[in-house]
Amino acid sequence: MEENNNPIVYVIFAVILAMMVGMFFTFFKMSNEVHERIDKVEKQIDERKEEMKDKTVPEEDLTYPNFTDGTYTLDKVQAFCDKYGIKLTVLYDEVTTYEDGLVFYQDGCMPGEKVVAGCEMTIKIAQH
Repeated sequence: MEENNNPIVYVIFAVILAMMVGMFFTFFKMSNEVHERIDKVEKQIDERKEEMKDKTVPEEDLTYPNFTDGTYTLDKVQAFCDKYGIKLTVLYDEVTTYEDGLVFYQDGCMPGEKVVAGCEMTIKIAQH
């Protein structure tokens, strides 16, 4: 068999080899980027699970109580909101028509409405 010493064959071989090496490194880089994105999403999922681990998913027919009926203290309202993931804003109002510490105003998550995590509720508490 006769040996081919034509330089063009070596050049073509070198170009093909360079292209294959380039494709390998491009694939390797893309693979690392994909893995980094997957790791980032998995971390976000873990963080969200951690945030929600103490939250209770409301039962289908659970509704907001009337926090202004005179039986709820700030502690009870806060406990309810913490349990169901309700965002609570507490305002104090200097009024003498209500007992000190009594919740006398509720807005946002109204009595009788279905409980939804993330609802934003404002209450006012009488302060003398």
